[in-house]
Amino acid sequence: MRVLDPLDQRIVIALQVDGRASWTDIAALTGSSVTTVSRRGQQILQQGLIRIAAVPTVDQRTVEHLVVRLRCAPGSQARVAREIASWREVRSLALVTGVHDVVAEFMVPRERDLAQLLVRDVQRVEGVLSSEVDLILRTYKASDDWSRQILGEKAVAAARYPMRQPAYSRHPLDDLDTRILEALREDGRQSFQAVADQLGVHESTVRRRFEAMIAHGSVRLVTLAPAKLLGYAAEVIFWLDILPAHLDAAAQKLSRHQGVRHVAALLGRDSLMCEVVLPSTRDLFAFTTETLASLDGVRAWRTSIELLTVKRGFVEAPWALSWLRADQAGPIGPAGVLGGRSGRVGLIRADEGRHGNGEEARVAPA
Repeated sequence: MRVLDPLDQRIVIALQVDGRASWTDIAALTGSSVTTVSRRGQQILQQGLIRIAAVPTVDQRTVEHLVVRLRCAPGSQARVAREIASWREVRSLALVTGVHDVVAEFMVPRERDLAQLLVRDVQRVEGVLSSEVDLILRTYKASDDWSRQILGEKAVAAARYPMRQPAYSRHPLDDLDTRILEALREDGRQSFQAVADQLGVHESTVRRRFEAMIAHGSVRLVTLAPAKLLGYAAEVIFWLDILPAHLDAAAQKLSRHQGVRHVAALLGRDSLMCEVVLPSTRDLFAFTTETLASLDGVRAWRTSIELLTVKRGFVEAPWALSWLRADQAGPIGPAGVLGGRSGRVGLIRADEGRHGNGEEARVAPA
């Protein structure tokens, strides 16, 4: 995968800060002309190098948050990744190195039968040899600010839609809200007028409702971009075994590191999961020998190098799905964002598993 030039990188990062920013605003953030930014930005979008989607946020009080690691039969990794990434309960999924082949983050409604999901459904996927499941006790950080240093703090502060949103919202989404999100699922930059035309409502209605959902923290904009496009070569998950008395302090310290994308406390063999995105192996060495080395209470650690991110924030990466299809023949049919095979946005049916019919329970990404 090629690395974008500096201006294209700044355009992509500006879209990560605010996926619906105007080309005029992005030009101001990147220090280039509106004409140049518009032309380059549209080329990036048309080539499918990034994906922008509007997705609901999760009320974490209503879900069990799990990390699932899978060992696969040789040659079956792509098939397994495609199948499980299509499930509506899966928030993120990546192909990795190490003892396991696939790491997936699940957010499962508490009404859902975990035994059915983890024993029947996961173990019945062709190619899965074994699984290891840990309960996520607390998420300390889940952010894409690792790339923001290229733009600078002033640019990030200028975004209309803040980078960090509330973890959940008590503001319910009605049918029209959900339909608006469905329209913005595939193309988060689609104009409000285009959405209004699809739904048969006024443009001002779509604009007002979307702005209200953002303000309440009910919805967030997700801009997926491969780290390598931005010149970041190292994506690694650290699995840390830390003494309980030092766990919180270690997690807090790791969360302050700009290269850290995700930090979560686990209930399992590993007590802390730390995902980093860094420019080079030299930076990875510095993180290991300086940041990790400075933590108290670390008894052991292991790593998983991320080979391919298939899904993040309940949004599937089209370039990853294309790679998986090329690697493994056979139609599995990618799901819509949060919709599984039904294509519905932001709805998980608590009592149906992946295929049945039942009462809807609203769940969406943190």
